[in-house]
Amino acid sequence: MPPLSQRAWLDHLALLAELPYPSATLMPSILQTVRAGMQADMATFGWVEGEHLQPTCFWAERMDTRAFNWFMREYENVFAEVPLRGMLDSDGEVIRQVMGAPGFEESPLCMEVLSSQGLRWGCCAPVKRLDGRCMGFMYLYRSAEAGPFSDREQALLHAARDRLRTLDQASGPYTRLPPCTERVALSHELLLFDMNGTMQARSGGATHRLYLAHGAHMGMLAWARADLEALPDAIREDIRLWLRQAPTQGRKQWREERVSGHFQYQAECLPPLGTPAQPLLAVTIGHSEPTDLRVARNLLHWPMSPQEKRIVIASASKPTLVELAAALGLTVGTLKSYVNRLQSRFGVDTRAALVEAVLRQAQDVIARD
Repeated sequence: MPPLSQRAWLDHLALLAELPYPSATLMPSILQTVRAGMQADMATFGWVEGEHLQPTCFWAERMDTRAFNWFMREYENVFAEVPLRGMLDSDGEVIRQVMGAPGFEESPLCMEVLSSQGLRWGCCAPVKRLDGRCMGFMYLYRSAEAGPFSDREQALLHAARDRLRTLDQASGPYTRLPPCTERVALSHELLLFDMNGTMQARSGGATHRLYLAHGAHMGMLAWARADLEALPDAIREDIRLWLRQAPTQGRKQWREERVSGHFQYQAECLPPLGTPAQPLLAVTIGHSEPTDLRVARNLLHWPMSPQEKRIVIASASKPTLVELAAALGLTVGTLKSYVNRLQSRFGVDTRAALVEAVLRQAQDVIARD
């Protein structure tokens, strides 16, 4: 994997912000990319609206049960202690100040939310729209051993957020193409509940799938709950009805379409386990992601210019050369030159083959100088 330059990192963030999906859907992929260019162990974002900065959406790359329960009890006090207005007015600097203040390590926020997840230091940057209005806040965290975020790192986070101003603008080149109807399957995630609806276990990517399955809206952290309430409303209520009717028979399946892809759910009662023996409810979530979003995320380390990446991302929608040239503001001849160079450089015969290689993150596709 070639080293990632700061310019390529920032350019890639701008590309992600152009994608024709709601910002709340894109932010998990964007946060993953932000961390690729900075030393951070975890990232979160919170979206707001209106002059009162009313929270509308929140996502954390990880949230353990202890942190979730404490935050749900104390979130009003948290925002009173570190108000969103102060974060905006200080351009995020107040987070470094609070976490660097004497005694912060003994504060409930540090002990209940950060320390329980191996974190200590944080930094923040408000994300603004093209018109200057605040869209929300992006946060990075890391361990005590890594030390506090420096002025240079704070400036780097600001540079990253400045590449996100086109989020939700519906003005990028991909909006001039037919929607991407192709889907690429992701691994299935498993949730285990007891018959009272308390979650006993979940697989590593389950919270991310639950967040997307909720439509990437606030639901006041419903995706992080440790019970059946973590499931989308319609699925949860159908499962409860099914359990009342036939709690130990067969399995039940559902399917939902979201802007973030297809979701398939399967619920099945498992034989009683443990002492005393208790039956368990297994819920499997299968998520098929839009192909262009997966391609865009995977292209981070590929040695391409921003325009070349746009061509590959847009090709996931399978446009004709004429449609693609018009969307990118190129002549067909210029587009053909780009495509021929890409195919030669990466040793493939078609745009579709290049898209497939990016989806596989193929190690055998090596750029030839």
